[in-house]
Amino acid sequence: MRIFIYAPHFGEYGLNMSRALATTNDVCLCFNSENMLNEVEALRFDDVSQRLSFVAISRKNIFKRWMGAFKFLYSTFKFRPNVVHAHEVNDVLSCLAVSVLTLFYPVILTVHDPVQHSGRDARIALHTRAAVKFMRRCVRGFHVHGEYCAQSLKAQEKIGTRSILSTQHGTILGASVS
Repeated sequence: MRIFIYAPHFGEYGLNMSRALATTNDVCLCFNSENMLNEVEALRFDDVSQRLSFVAISRKNIFKRWMGAFKFLYSTFKFRPNVVHAHEVNDVLSCLAVSVLTLFYPVILTVHDPVQHSGRDARIALHTRAAVKFMRRCVRGFHVHGEYCAQSLKAQEKIGTRSILSTQHGTILGASVS
């Protein structure tokens, strides 16, 4: 199977997930280079499977965000995955790019926060709420961490027949399906 992972805000998480999946699949990880450098002490790719490839994007300013969105889309089409796994971020461009991909590929969305936190996240969410809601309605299924998050997501969204995969945080490939 060919899996494209979009993890622009969760560098270490995305890298570990990609490494685990690359033991049995061809995987391409698209990550934010600044975030990856902040989360991963030393980027060592010498121990990475030959089945794992990378696409680095930058999100430093609005121009680089636009370029990153186009690079993400282009790289996905070039890789030709069987499935796209995207990590939800509060960014309109990311939401729109992921939504576009749902027209061509099955997309699974990891929702880290079904309900936004208070503080800075809540202020950002005010500006991105419509794009996040649209993206959530477009995707084929969801991945969350724990039953509390699964229930919160069900309460927030019209899930219908789409599945929610719930894993404990830190568990990469063992899961219960609800």
